[in-house]
Amino acid sequence: MTLNQYALILLIEFLVYEKAVIKMTDQEEKLLFYLQPKFHSRMNEHLKIYHTKIQLEESGI
Repeated sequence: MTLNQYALILLIEFLVYEKAVIKMTDQEEKLLFYLQPKFHSRMNEHLKIYHTKIQLEESGI
């Protein structure tokens, strides 16, 4: 899995499970909304925090 693939999976999981703003059954356009350049900086911040949270949960901390 490449870094870009992992980042996309992380984004989808974040939007589905953490924020509950999209569903796995939603159309692609709903996801594309969050991939707009104007959201990149803020979304990257959210994903870094979410990634850390997942790592801590997986390690049992």
